[in-house]
Amino acid sequence: MAELNSLNLLSTTNRVEAPFIKVQIGDYTFGVYDKKNNSITYPNYVKDLQITKINGQVNKYTLILIYPITERDDPNFFEKVFSSVSETRRIVFSYGDAMLPTYCYRNEQAIILSIKPSVSTSSSLITYTIKAVSDGALASSVQSYSFPARYDKASDVIKQLLYSTKYGLQDLFYGMRDRSLVERYNLIPGDDRPVNIEAKDNISILEYLTYLVNCMCSYEDGINSIIKSKIYLLSIYDDTTGVFNGTYFKIVSSTAKIEESTAYKIDIGYPSQNIVTSFNIKNDDTYSIYYNYSEKLNAGNYTTRINDEGEIEKVYAPTLISNNDKKIATEQART
Repeated sequence: MAELNSLNLLSTTNRVEAPFIKVQIGDYTFGVYDKKNNSITYPNYVKDLQITKINGQVNKYTLILIYPITERDDPNFFEKVFSSVSETRRIVFSYGDAMLPTYCYRNEQAIILSIKPSVSTSSSLITYTIKAVSDGALASSVQSYSFPARYDKASDVIKQLLYSTKYGLQDLFYGMRDRSLVERYNLIPGDDRPVNIEAKDNISILEYLTYLVNCMCSYEDGINSIIKSKIYLLSIYDDTTGVFNGTYFKIVSSTAKIEESTAYKIDIGYPSQNIVTSFNIKNDDTYSIYYNYSEKLNAGNYTTRINDEGEIEKVYAPTLISNNDKKIATEQART
């Protein structure tokens, strides 16, 4: 079975030699060398690109373009370029070091949020500051769906959603359009067992995808097991290998790879001798505040309720994993 790299930040001990930025807006491409029909052009309008990477799912981009105004140039050139994507707002980024082709991010699709022009009359320049966000954010906040309850393997449901044209998952994860590649690299493992999948109303496709991954349960775990021996995690990748030619997700089931799937990894100084100029950690929560409360929980395993026949029965519902409206132990709660 083919293997993929773990979720590591791209790093190298070599200094950047040939940085490049390629920006596609509609039919127009900027930032790269172009030679056609014996005429050489250098669309060198790109000044700066800043990216905040958040697990490949909702990356944020800030692009700065500088357009010089001369007597031979159209001052509305970029206005025409931007208007060509007024309906889709789609922009595609590729960037990295050309001397290290395996350390490049390719064809990251994003949605333009805002464009702020600034005109300098003294230097005859128009500066455009473009804010964009990964198009995965659009799917997680705009379109909502309803899904019925079913008893099935969550992995099979995920595959059905991926290859259905209704939900547009292949537009978000365009690196997964080739079904043979998805199966070859085992991006969606099918070693889980059938479980009860709850109905969901008014939920985005990405939220439902995450829910399905939480419902995946190994055959090694019994129906009444509180703690799972194996859990499944969803990680979204920017394709730097060129294998998929686009963003893709991978569901990891091995406990040995859980740490690599929940956070980016980078060595500082040892053993890879990476050159790190700054490093800091920001914590949103102090987890120690939860510990004393957890020790006082009453972990009862069963609760009493009335069934459809009006009889009193005991239902398996451990307190630790049944903190929901139905007071039952769901697969998502176990995870």
